[in-house]
Amino acid sequence: MYYTALLLLSAASNALSSPAPEPAFATVPAYRLLCTGYETGNHLTVDDISAAMRNQRNALQLNFGWWGTTTTNCHGTKDSYSQTGIWVTYNHERNTNAEAVIDTSNTVRCKPWEEWSAYLVCSPGA
Repeated sequence: MYYTALLLLSAASNALSSPAPEPAFATVPAYRLLCTGYETGNHLTVDDISAAMRNQRNALQLNFGWWGTTTTNCHGTKDSYSQTGIWVTYNHERNTNAEAVIDTSNTVRCKPWEEWSAYLVCSPGA
C-alpha cells in the first residue's frame, strides 16, 4: 500500500511538470509562441533555449506546459544575422515580455509571432 501510494504520487508530480495536454484548463484559445534569444543575432542553441524553457518556466510564465514543439532557424528582416528558436503551442494568459536570463548578454523570450515578425523570418513558420 505504501509503495503504491508513492508510485501514484511520483506519477502525479511527473505529470504536473511535463507539458500540458491541449485543453488542460485553458484560459485563452491555443496560440503559437516563438521562444528565442531576445537579442538579435544571438548565438543561443536549441539546447540553450530548451533548457531555459524547462528550468525557468516561472520566469517565462510557461508554468502550465506547452505542446507542438518545433525547432526553427530564423534570420533578420533587415540584416543577415541568424538565430535558432523553438515554436510551441500554449493556451494560458502570460506576459509576453517575461524572460529567462541565460547570462549577462543573453535572454530568452517566448512571444506570439506578431511580436517577432517585424524583426525575424523563421522557417518553418507559425
